[in-house]
Amino acid sequence: MATRMADAMYRGARCSLNADPLKVDWFDIADRPVDDVRREFNVIPKSEAAYSAGSVTPWERGGISPYQFDCGQRRAAELGRDYSCFGAVPAEDEPVRVGLPGD
Repeated sequence: MATRMADAMYRGARCSLNADPLKVDWFDIADRPVDDVRREFNVIPKSEAAYSAGSVTPWERGGISPYQFDCGQRRAAELGRDYSCFGAVPAEDEPVRVGLPGD
């Protein structure tokens, strides 16, 4: 975990986002290709050391947390939409709770 965290911190420090990331309206750029946004903000790729330590992309098994998965399903249900996480699912050993709170 330390290798993965150190890599993430390094990549964040190298990022050229010239604004507070909490003040960016991410929905304004949500329809742009990921590679374009990565270039604009200078988001460098993960290191080989991070991948060797078990880091995965958001679109692989384990690339999304059970909480994120649940929130996505709940929000889609609230909006009457089909849920798609584009292939991202929690790792097999992580419990996934499906349904709305209180179900």
